[in-house]
This record gives sequence, structure tokens and C-alpha cells, in this order.
Amino acid sequence: MEILGIGPFELIVILILALAVFGPDKLPEIGAKLGRGMRQMRKATREFSRELEKARAALDPGQEISQPLAEIKEVAQDAVALAQAARDPGQAIRDSVMRSLASPPTGPEKQETEAQPPEGAVPEAAQPEAAAAETSETAEDLPSGREA
Repeated sequence: MEILGIGPFELIVILILALAVFGPDKLPEIGAKLGRGMRQMRKATREFSRELEKARAALDPGQEISQPLAEIKEVAQDAVALAQAARDPGQAIRDSVMRSLASPPTGPEKQETEAQPPEGAVPEAAQPEAAAAETSETAEDLPSGREA
């Protein structure tokens, strides 16, 4: 582990020299002052970074410009689609139908498809006709004196 290019052995040698030069009484005071200085340096660095980000955000008009540009792009795409539809209306209708068939139904359309009876079941509208057909068959089977 190296700190600023200084290995662990060199760090121990520097600490022993500092202890010999300053003495055991002054070394804790020097450590506290170094700690406070480093804390202040970190705080100043954070504040500088915040100010730099604020300045960058003020200079970057990204959102203010990108939203209107996206709207313009959308309108241009609609205009191109309209021009293509005007050139070949039959193709435009085919494309529209194919897109609607390819996309899954949503909303009320989905409810209508879910409400359809399963295959082989007699639809409700056809049931009265089927009941009437059964009644007419039974009327023919009855003796001619009484009808249903």
C-alpha cells in the first residue's frame, strides 16, 4: 500500500523522524492540526464541486432545447407520413390496417374480444332462433288438433 508514492517502510521512517524532531508532547497537536486542515480541504473541494456543477447546469440548456426539438421532430414525422399517404392512399390504408391487426387490442376493443363466446358455442342472438326451430319441430310432431 503506497500513499503519495511512499511505501509503508518510508512512512515509518518519517514518523520516527517527526517524533524525534518535535517530541512526544507536540506530535498530538500536529496530528490534530493536520486532521483539521484535511477536513477543511475536503469541505472546500466539495463546495467547489457544487459551484462547478451549478455553473455547468446554468450553461447547459439541454432540457430547455431538447423538448421543443423533440416536438418539432414529431410534427415533421407526421408531415412526412401525411405526404406519403397523399401520394398513395391505398398503401396508407393497408399500412394502417396491418398496424392495427399487428398490435394487441387495448381498452374497449380488448373487452369486446374477451366477451366473445368460445368456439362451438351458440351465440346468444342465435339461441332464440334455435329455440323457435325446436318449437316448430315439436309443433309438427303434435296431433293436428292441438298446437303448441
